[in-house]
Amino acid sequence: MGYITASTHLNVPIDTVWAFLNDVLRNPEWEDNVQTVSLLTEGPVTVNTVFRERLRILGPFHAEGEWRITVLNPPALHEHQGNVPITGETTVRYTLEPADKGCGCKVEVTYELRPGRFSGALDLMLIRPGVTRAFRNNLRRMKRVLEKKRSH
Repeated sequence: MGYITASTHLNVPIDTVWAFLNDVLRNPEWEDNVQTVSLLTEGPVTVNTVFRERLRILGPFHAEGEWRITVLNPPALHEHQGNVPITGETTVRYTLEPADKGCGCKVEVTYELRPGRFSGALDLMLIRPGVTRAFRNNLRRMKRVLEKKRSH
């Protein structure tokens, strides 16, 4: 099992970040490879909510990934698990912490990769650079979306 982590500081209240993060239909606004999201369960987003993302993989190639929300601990922890193209079984965990003196919050994303697509350590060597880059880019996009909205 391997872990990939990225983090950023947002100049936005933690509750605003929490609400944005849990509105999974907005994922295409800040997750670069996500084109569309559809909820497969009815009602508000809670533990056991299932959603499907249409993902851009490489150039014109697309695939779908299905996720189940497994942990929601407002406003500190959001976790979902799924079986997605390229990486297979994965867990994505978002941890939010208030910043010092209440000025915004820290957002950390951890991607837990279970060995299996190729062979353990090889998985991480092949996948880590791209996933790390994608998470950093996604956090930058989240920052732009939320901080721009706040400044208007």
